[in-house]
Amino acid sequence: GGGVLPMFEAMAPCMDIWVPSIYMLAEKTPLMDVVRKNGKMLWSYNCAYAYSRPVGPNLKNMNLISDYRAAAPFAFRHGGTGIGFWCYNMGPDPWGRIDMEYPIVYPGRTKPVTSRRWEAVREGIEDYRILFALRSRIDDAVPQQLPGEVRAKVQHVLDTSLPSMLDPSYEEVRVGLGRDAIDFTNNDATMKAFREEMLDCAQAVASTGTAEEAAP
Repeated sequence: GGGVLPMFEAMAPCMDIWVPSIYMLAEKTPLMDVVRKNGKMLWSYNCAYAYSRPVGPNLKNMNLISDYRAAAPFAFRHGGTGIGFWCYNMGPDPWGRIDMEYPIVYPGRTKPVTSRRWEAVREGIEDYRILFALRSRIDDAVPQQLPGEVRAKVQHVLDTSLPSMLDPSYEEVRVGLGRDAIDFTNNDATMKAFREEMLDCAQAVASTGTAEEAAP
């Protein structure tokens, strides 16, 4: 969750996987420079839930899009390859009245019962996989294999639309703005618009691949 620079420098030679707070992924600090330059993997973890108001573990009064739905795209945006949460299913019985509800699945009689939070995480991971595939496609393709307009569409969603959706909301939380500002920036409509653009890019790339395979 944090620490001081000398501590991170001392740990760096021993690290295979760094798992800082997810909000730290966006930081441009000497500490995060150490994290990014050392270790084989960069994951992330959320036990702070800064998008809830009041700030803290008030998970039923939070911006679901920002803290759960956008977690995987946020990690992708900042070079992370893993996300984690406190917690999957630990804590008091969430079916009753409790002060701090952390679990993202509920205990059932025969199997776990999903939640909106868990479904949001799943959809975010799907987005990560699509974004990763799109980036890999434009990185791997030689220019003539991918039409310029398709490459431009993919580049726009990666370099413009993704930051435009995530960065303002992160900045609002960083400076402590209220719930209205957060909800205006990250909501179902903004996420839907981004996903539609992303899937349009995926369709364009897939159509190009089909055309290439059909060519003599």
